[in-house]
Amino acid sequence: LMVEAGEGAEALRDKAVADYAGEFLCVVEGSIPTAGNGAYGTVGSKTMYQIAAEVLPKAKGIITLGSCSSDGGIASAGPNPAAVRSVTDALPGLKVPVIKCPGCPPNPVNFVAILANYLLKGTMPELDATGRPTFAYGKTVHQTCTLLGTAKCLQSQGCRGISTFHNCGQLKFNEGTSFCQQSGHVCIGCAQPGFWDKS
Repeated sequence: LMVEAGEGAEALRDKAVADYAGEFLCVVEGSIPTAGNGAYGTVGSKTMYQIAAEVLPKAKGIITLGSCSSDGGIASAGPNPAAVRSVTDALPGLKVPVIKCPGCPPNPVNFVAILANYLLKGTMPELDATGRPTFAYGKTVHQTCTLLGTAKCLQSQGCRGISTFHNCGQLKFNEGTSFCQQSGHVCIGCAQPGFWDKS
């Protein structure tokens, strides 16, 4: 996070990566276009793909924030002419640990919890088989939905909460105000890989 923009921001990023190689956590928000050597996404004079390839291997750990960086998200939906990929799909040879925090949008409280866990314990949280923290993605939305067993349950209307692992029903969004089903909308499975094409 920085006040600078443009060339100043790029210079600060490059200096931080050089000065703290192997010591920083890199947070990636957004997917990475890979077609045409990444030509469909640029920042200044470099492609997003180039920046990711330069920065990510030097991190101590990577946190992918949101469904796009975690699994490709809406941007990777078919036909995907820009060959948009998640961080791990765009750079499959990464040797740096990746913690996925998917959701469209992701819940900021889950993100802060990952950072707090590291700052307080010096470790990253326990992860599931897909690389997501179990404290946030260990149960399905359906299992923790406050509408479960009530007349307002949206499962018969196509709710994907039964197959989506996320704590949005417990944690809620907007400072604990609400979540999709509470506001009357079915879960679309945004925390699951390939949700846009599959759900």
